[in-house]
Amino acid sequence: MRTPLFYAARNDRLAVVKLLLAKKEVSTNIADYLGETPLLSAAVNAGEAVMEVFLNERGAEITITEEEVVKATARNERNGKEVISLLLEQRGAEIIITEKVIKAAAENEKSSKEIISLLLEQRGAEITITEEILKAAATNQYFRGKEVISLLLKQRRSKFKITKEVVKAAAANLWNGKAIMSLLLEQKGAEITITEEVLKAAAGNKIGGKKIMSLLLEQRGPEITITEEVLKAAAGNKRNSKEIMSLLLKQRGAEIVIAEEVVKVAAANQICGKKVMSLLLEQGGPTFKITKEVVKAAAANPWNGIEVMSLLLKQRGPEITITEEVLNAAAGNEMSGKKVKLLLTASLQERGTNIGKEI
Repeated sequence: MRTPLFYAARNDRLAVVKLLLAKKEVSTNIADYLGETPLLSAAVNAGEAVMEVFLNERGAEITITEEEVVKATARNERNGKEVISLLLEQRGAEIIITEKVIKAAAENEKSSKEIISLLLEQRGAEITITEEILKAAATNQYFRGKEVISLLLKQRRSKFKITKEVVKAAAANLWNGKAIMSLLLEQKGAEITITEEVLKAAAGNKIGGKKIMSLLLEQRGPEITITEEVLKAAAGNKRNSKEIMSLLLKQRGAEIVIAEEVVKVAAANQICGKKVMSLLLEQGGPTFKITKEVVKAAAANPWNGIEVMSLLLKQRGPEITITEEVLNAAAGNEMSGKKVKLLLTASLQERGTNIGKEI
C-alpha cells in the first residue's frame, strides 16, 4: 500500500514528510506491492534533508543495517552521495558496505563516480572490487561507466582483474561501449582476451557495435577470428547489421565464409533483413546458396519478409525452389504472410509452373 508518507518521500516533499512523521500513528514500515517502504522510497528518490527527518523523528524504529536501505541510497541519482554521507555520519557503525551496495552505485547513471569515491574514501578497507561490480560499471550506459572504471583503475588497479565477462559487458554497452573498451584495452590490455563471446556482443550491439568492432579489429586484429557465430550476431543486429557486416567483409573478407545459418539469420531479421541480405548478395560472392531454409526464414519474417523475398527472387530467382514448407511458413506469418504468398504465387506463374508441380 502506498501511503501519503510514501508519496511525500518519493517526491522529496520535506514539509509534508515532517508533518506526517510528527504523527505517531503514521507508520514508516508499510510496504507497497513491490515491497518498498516510505524509508526506501526516500533513500532512492529524496534528498539529504528528508532522510535526516526520518532519522531524527523515527530513528528508534529505523534499522540502517538492512542492505536494502543502503543499496537504495546508492541508486539515488540526484542525491545519492549526500544521503549516503549522512547515513555514514549518523549511523555508520550499523552500516555494512556489501558488494550489492557497490554494484548499485556502479549502475547509477548520474552519481556513480561520486558515490563510489565517497565509499572508497570512508570505507575502502572493507570494499572488494568484484567481477559483478566491474560488470555493472561496464554496463552503465552513460559516461559514468567510464568514469567509475577509471576511478577504480586509479585507486585499486592491482586489486582486480578484467575478466572476459567484464569485457563482454563493455562490448554490449549501447552508448558508452567504445569509450569503456578503449579504456580497458589501454589500461589493462595485457590481461584482456578478445573471445568469441566478446565479438558476438559487439556484433549484436544495436547502437555502438560498429565502433566497438572497428576498435577491436584495429587494436587486436591478429588475435581475432571472425566465426560463424559472430557473423550470425551481426546478421541479426536489429539496427546496424549492414554496417557491421560491411566492416567485417571489408576487413576480413578473405577469411569469411557465408554459411547457410548466417543467411538464415539475415533473412529472418525483422528490421534490417533486406539491407543485410542485399549486402551479402552483393559482396558475399558465390560462397553461399539460397537454400529452402533461407527462403522459409524470409517467408516467416513478419515485418521485413516481403522485402527480403522480393530481393531474393529478383537476385537469385532461378535457384529458389518454392516448396510446401515455404508456403506453410508464409501462411503462419500473421503480419505479411498473405503478401509473401501472393508474391510466391506470382513467381511460380512467371516461371510457368503451377504450385502443385513446383512443390
